[in-house]
Amino acid sequence: MQPLFEQTVFSVGAQDYTRTDVVLAAIMWGAWHELKQDVQHGVACLKRMKETGDAPSQDEVDAAVKEFRYEHDLLTGEEARQWLKRWELSLEDWTNYFRYSLLRHRWTTAELEDLGAQFPVDAKELGRYLKVESICSGRLARWTRKLAGRAAVYEMERAAATGDGCVESPVDFAVPELSEVEEALLGTLSHEVFRARMEQLWRFEKCYEAVRRRALTPEAIESEIDSHFLPWLKFDCRHVSFRDEGAAREAALCVREDGQDLSAVAAEARADMHETIIYLEQAAPELKEDLLGAEVGALVGPFRQADAFTLYLVVDKIVPSAGDAETRRRAEKSVLRVLLEHEINRRVRWHTDG
Repeated sequence: MQPLFEQTVFSVGAQDYTRTDVVLAAIMWGAWHELKQDVQHGVACLKRMKETGDAPSQDEVDAAVKEFRYEHDLLTGEEARQWLKRWELSLEDWTNYFRYSLLRHRWTTAELEDLGAQFPVDAKELGRYLKVESICSGRLARWTRKLAGRAAVYEMERAAATGDGCVESPVDFAVPELSEVEEALLGTLSHEVFRARMEQLWRFEKCYEAVRRRALTPEAIESEIDSHFLPWLKFDCRHVSFRDEGAAREAALCVREDGQDLSAVAAEARADMHETIIYLEQAAPELKEDLLGAEVGALVGPFRQADAFTLYLVVDKIVPSAGDAETRRRAEKSVLRVLLEHEINRRVRWHTDG
């Protein structure tokens, strides 16, 4: 069987693209460096666990595995075993991924850096878990689709011959060096092949940026915002959670009937008050309905969330506009997503699902 990273994952036009191309693109984007840092921190957590015995509980690991299997439709043991076989992963490495992911979330970035210094990761361990992390975290699949979009846009420009100069023009870039870890993972690439692949990937980026600039016109942004007016309504809220529903309802009465300030009610109940931004499209159905009809200054709830009952005070209700940086970012992302999905569906032939 062909090595995993040499397998073709998609084609555009006459060109095939392998997982090696995906990894090279991730190196170019800087995403591979972030992956390596996460792996170094994760494996350091594993080493500390083996030395100190400070491990996540079996219930935590089982819950993480169950969630992963559900998300990937691995409903039976046989389906899980076939998935591991397909991706050339051992059960031990798969389980360790969940262990160190749980451990990694216990520490701050600075603490993880310290752990990395205390428990250094050798090249063999790094290469082993780069593969595990890239697959299990979903990053390899996301990078694959991102590269497919870049390749499809390039093919679109090549076919249209727009004259922007992004298709065949030379590109100026510094050729990155592959470490022994990357070379072992990807297989041997001659310098000529490596440079040619990287040059093409850089040309894809140049072409994508040209298309991006053309697509993100003021008219396109405004149209996208208009079509998402309700979903992108933004609510600036303060919220307080109570363990007991009765206490939450009593606090609501104090605010609504007695005119007390929510912060004072929270302080008296020894409950913390937090600030949050809620987009209507992200709100739970019951909260969404109340927020949509709420005026500024209104209190909504309580709503049951996990094991607590939460009240929300609407501080501000912000209509989506191009002048709001976050709304503009959403609109730009939406315009580009539609463009890319259209070209991917039109031009990309998939050989695998990731």
